[in-house]
Amino acid sequence: MQQHEIVIVGAGPAGVAAAVQCVRLGVKPLLLDSEGRVGGLLINARRVDNLPFLERPCSGLELVQRLSLHLGNFGLSVQRNTLRALRPLGEDHFLDLGESQAICNALILATGTRPKPPGFAFSARLLGSQVFSELRPLLVALPAPRRVAVLGSGEAACDYALSLADAGVKVTLLVRGKQVKARGALAAEALGCSLVTPLFGVEVTGLTEGAQLAVSLLNAAGEASQVQVDALLVAIGRSSRAQELLGGGVSFAQDGPLSPAPGVFVVGDARLGALGQVGIAIGDGLAAASAAVGLLEGK
Repeated sequence: MQQHEIVIVGAGPAGVAAAVQCVRLGVKPLLLDSEGRVGGLLINARRVDNLPFLERPCSGLELVQRLSLHLGNFGLSVQRNTLRALRPLGEDHFLDLGESQAICNALILATGTRPKPPGFAFSARLLGSQVFSELRPLLVALPAPRRVAVLGSGEAACDYALSLADAGVKVTLLVRGKQVKARGALAAEALGCSLVTPLFGVEVTGLTEGAQLAVSLLNAAGEASQVQVDALLVAIGRSSRAQELLGGGVSFAQDGPLSPAPGVFVVGDARLGALGQVGIAIGDGLAAASAAVGLLEGK
């Protein structure tokens, strides 16, 4: 069984920031990620333009490449592994990694989020072929879609819609309410895009598979309709993966890193329980790493 001072689970912006800060403070952590790569959901982002150190707006993919280089500059790499369960072991923490186990003095959970279920029944066969919750897997499975429905109206939904429109895809934006939840320039750009058609006040009631996916809709007046698309991209919200590991009784989304138990820190989107901002995730990672190293020094 491996013994480590600090283990970081998740190699998105929060996990990378935490890992680098640990090295800067004299501790080399073990950095794990279920995908075995840097970036997390950032790889799906069309444009990031609110980081002060960027000389210009960048795509999520470009920022992922920068994060990977940054990690390598500090002699760090990502080990592909999934944290299945954890439990306290005296003052330390026991980690069940499936085929292996580990013990660590401090644990930083940068595990991100998973998509919320869409709220309507459909065949599991459609997942990964015509129904998706992230943009990149959709474009891998369907490299040249012509028409896609995006379910949701938050920042992720609008960003996905614009990414698809950039590739010449006609997008139907399915909005349950009377207006989109996204605000400011992103919402305005999405609603003003000629390739994005918003449908307001509609609820998805079911899917019919075929060469084209038939998405059944019901509007506020009780009228039924369908849209025919190559794929449905569901972006209606996400929930914390860390919450599943920690169980009930933990209050999430507080300001700054969450420490539900001594030596355990929850950061970034895992703390927020939703898609957050890269800058917030980075700040969480820096603060958690500093606290974790401080904990080791106090032992």
